[in-house]
Amino acid sequence: MHLIYLLSLLLLLTPSIEAYHFRGGTITWKPVNNNITAGSTVSIIITQTYSWTSSIIGCNDSMIAAQSPSINIGTKAGAGINLTCSASCSTSGGYVGNEVPITGYCTDFSTALDLTVSQRSDIVNLTSGTYFSATFATTGGWQTLALGNSSGWSLSSSIDIRARSDNGLINTPPVATCISYLSIPVNVQQT
Repeated sequence: MHLIYLLSLLLLLTPSIEAYHFRGGTITWKPVNNNITAGSTVSIIITQTYSWTSSIIGCNDSMIAAQSPSINIGTKAGAGINLTCSASCSTSGGYVGNEVPITGYCTDFSTALDLTVSQRSDIVNLTSGTYFSATFATTGGWQTLALGNSSGWSLSSSIDIRARSDNGLINTPPVATCISYLSIPVNVQQT
């Protein structure tokens, strides 16, 4: 439910952001094993997928084939940032202090659309009963908003690995399918 809310919010906000290098993204998670024992360690996979302006955040076929190096954000907003805890951090089950970076590996690019897509997946070990929000956020005026101010933005995912009362399994997040960034050039013949 939280993931659907996050994706809906992202889709609503994406058209109003005029960022020069960041074009949006998603943060999802899933348990490695859905069984849970009280007080045990639970492994989850956090997957981050982001879209960037390729003329600024480059990618090429050899980077995709080698899955190396990770995309180079340089000194732009987002550089060196980790996916941080933003809510319920006292119940993060060991995530605080062990945050994962947001910088992923190039998975696709389009020169015609000036688009680079990056993704990374990390296995994170947490204590059962954990719930918190993991967030990629930046502040400052590097992006211009059509409405409101440009003080910052964030993408979040609610991670909740508490056992369900009806079956004792982890309440896994719903799977949502959304269309990736799409740009159709006007008056340009496609072949």
